[in-house]
Amino acid sequence: MDSPAYRASLDLCVSFTPAGHIRSNAATKSVENGLTCFERTVPLSTQQMAFAAFEKVKFDQLLIAMLTRKLLTSEWFQAETLIYNRTTLDGVNVPAVEIVFSLNKNFRREKHEWIYNEASKVIALMTQWTSFPYPLAALKLFSAPIRASSHSALGLITLQDRLVEHPSYTLAHVSLIHSVILQWLSGIVSMSSADESCFTFTFSLAAGEISLERVRPGTALTVVYAWPESDCNKRRYDASDFA
Repeated sequence: MDSPAYRASLDLCVSFTPAGHIRSNAATKSVENGLTCFERTVPLSTQQMAFAAFEKVKFDQLLIAMLTRKLLTSEWFQAETLIYNRTTLDGVNVPAVEIVFSLNKNFRREKHEWIYNEASKVIALMTQWTSFPYPLAALKLFSAPIRASSHSALGLITLQDRLVEHPSYTLAHVSLIHSVILQWLSGIVSMSSADESCFTFTFSLAAGEISLERVRPGTALTVVYAWPESDCNKRRYDASDFA
């Protein structure tokens, strides 16, 4: 089971304080006396099992602990939840999206709406690009004080809070888009070779547009960020960046 090549459907349960809330790859099935159980997962490798836990402490303070196979973070901060219902975009079904993000001096609720807007567009594009719809009823996105820019497990994405609170940062958009793309490339579809994971994505902050293109096998991919106030910034990647 430790090999990413092996996957299994799992019935996951996690013990946490009764006042807490836990999210995982699958939907919540039951909560009783601090034990949260989830619906049976789609086939997952052990590397894809993920949990996010947050606890109300007093007033609007919450504790969030991001757990995968290793503890990513456990820190105190204020938080708020945004929930978007299932919808369709360009004729494609988009799952419900729950966003949990930290509150701080830079917080403005409307500053986080771009997360849903961009995530839903990439979900629609990846569904069309791969011909595989998103298999889960909901996608959970967490903004948390983690060291990495992002972490993507099927059904649960963690984004670094310092990035998402500043949507003018290029890396904030790159981290989100890569994380949603990795929902497919590491969770839904398999590639017959590393070259096939090469693609190009372009997004325009001004126009709110994101596009994906296949790249000829064996070539590096170019990601173009079209910003309204400056020239396009380009960075070259190869398939190892998405391993």
